Amino acid sequence: MAIAARASSVHAQLDCSCKPLYRPVCHETTPPVTYTNVCEATCVGAKLLYEGRCAKPAGCTGVRCPTKADPVCGGDRKTYPNRCFADCAGVTILAAVNCSTLQPPGSPTSCKCPTEREPVCGEDGKTYNTWCAANCKKVRVAYLGNCAAPEKCKGISCPSTKKLVCGADGKTYNNKCLADCAGVTVQSEGECKKVACVCDKGVKVPVCGRDGRTYDNQCEANCAKIKVAYKGRCANPAGCLGVSCPSARDPVCGVNNVTYNNPCLLQCTGVTQASRGACPDPCAKCPRNATLVCGKNGKTYDNECKATCQGKTKVKHLGPCANPNGCKGVVCPPVDSPVCGRNNKTYPNMCLLQCTGVWVAYGGKCMRDCSRCPRRLDIVCGRDGQTYASECFAKCQAGTRAAYKGRCADPTKCINVRCPATEAPVCGNDGVTYKNECLAKCTGVTYKTGKCTNKGH
Repeated sequence: MAIAARASSVHAQLDCSCKPLYRPVCHETTPPVTYTNVCEATCVGAKLLYEGRCAKPAGCTGVRCPTKADPVCGGDRKTYPNRCFADCAGVTILAAVNCSTLQPPGSPTSCKCPTEREPVCGEDGKTYNTWCAANCKKVRVAYLGNCAAPEKCKGISCPSTKKLVCGADGKTYNNKCLADCAGVTVQSEGECKKVACVCDKGVKVPVCGRDGRTYDNQCEANCAKIKVAYKGRCANPAGCLGVSCPSARDPVCGVNNVTYNNPCLLQCTGVTQASRGACPDPCAKCPRNATLVCGKNGKTYDNECKATCQGKTKVKHLGPCANPNGCKGVVCPPVDSPVCGRNNKTYPNMCLLQCTGVWVAYGGKCMRDCSRCPRRLDIVCGRDGQTYASECFAKCQAGTRAAYKGRCADPTKCINVRCPATEAPVCGNDGVTYKNECLAKCTGVTYKTGKCTNKGH
């Protein structure tokens, strides 16, 4: 079956990195186009009409079909007098019933399927006799043909000749024999290639991409994997060179959300006018307080709200972004007293941090970024003898595991503590039996009444 998306000579081809699985879908164009799979159609922004191949009634010209009434329902939700009429139109058959009686997938009526076997591979990894049979079980079709079963090739002697073929499962086989023994339908000769992204050159509805380039239509932007910034051509300030615009103030707003002093200054850039008057401030709802944050784009903003609305970026850390040129001409003392900046970078001393403009986080070298650890306290003693807020922090900050729950025991804290000689043993989480509660408590260890046992203390 020829794929219209491949055969058309009036389409531009751009790589959209889709897997070459053959699960045809029909999408709305004039005339409708059959795409190899949903990914290919999505990449060009095509609107889905129905699953399966597009119906082409012209394919029945000159075909003599029997007059016997044995209705089948096509993927286009049209009833065909019998299978012959559906086949010559090239449409996928949903069920061997009149479309008017077709119920949702899985219902008894929709499970009346054609008896002729046209296998499909379901997303559950099972082969179904027909597309209809898969729908009946409420299973989506992964690709046409049998599911690949490489284990069936054991004991089969295939030639070592390398004559590549592409299977309907989107995988390349060294030769047809290896595809056949695996039960996979051969889609085409040669290596499987990424499905091309197909756009209609005749469609001129320009859009401006976030990369600052103008694309003929959204399809071409999608194919280039560029998000659309706004409709219309990108603003080109160079277009105003040599243009004499009046100085009169008559503000207009461009689709790029930029306010121009008058229509002339907008038009010479090539941008489309959105409305008369100044553009609304997208950050009007942002608080006026300047808490300063550094965006992931390396720019400093007054607050998180403005980072989002002005820079379209997320916050990297609190405080200003580091200015690498801020320390030029600054003579800092050669003191080794490390401090950690809000950017999680260690500076040799406070002077070398402050000249970059970064805020200080804490004294000492930066620890690993443990922001993913829960804030809930679940104190543990690490195997390195240090106390941590939780086992997550122990692993993140020191790469160690928890030895036991609670704070680490520190017997040196008991040096100046006078405890009674009373015999009332308690068991510390460190597995040590203390003579009484006072002797355990002064070490800082968590404990419970009674002597420790071998079974979990």
